[in-house]
Amino acid sequence: MTERMRTGEHLFWHEPEAGLTCIAYNGMLNEAEVAEMQVVIEKWQDMNEPCFYLIDNRNSTGLTGGARKAIAKTGEERSGQVYCAIFGAGFALRVVLNLLFKAMELTSNKNIVRFANDEADARAWLVEHRRAHLARKKAG
Repeated sequence: MTERMRTGEHLFWHEPEAGLTCIAYNGMLNEAEVAEMQVVIEKWQDMNEPCFYLIDNRNSTGLTGGARKAIAKTGEERSGQVYCAIFGAGFALRVVLNLLFKAMELTSNKNIVRFANDEADARAWLVEHRRAHLARKKAG
């Protein structure tokens, strides 16, 4: 595991052996924080390949309108599929995130999102999808 990076109160890190990009949101996420994270995350990922995000929202209080726009723009710029497993999001945040991902589907069908019960459930879902991707890639 690489060292944990911080932007604002949010932590993010890459687990290369598992192929996961992990983000733990703490408090409100803003546009500048999204941009700062994205610069580092793009170094970890091939934007043309599927990527796998493990998102911890247990301590999140939401995201600003600017953050939502920045996340949507990042999705438009990516050509690889995005698998996102989210855990710890309360009802209101889940509604906002569902709306965000639905809006992103208008410009891209590359996002597959799951709201998981807990971290173990989220990780298991991502591992299964990554395993299937690697098998398809190997089969050619």
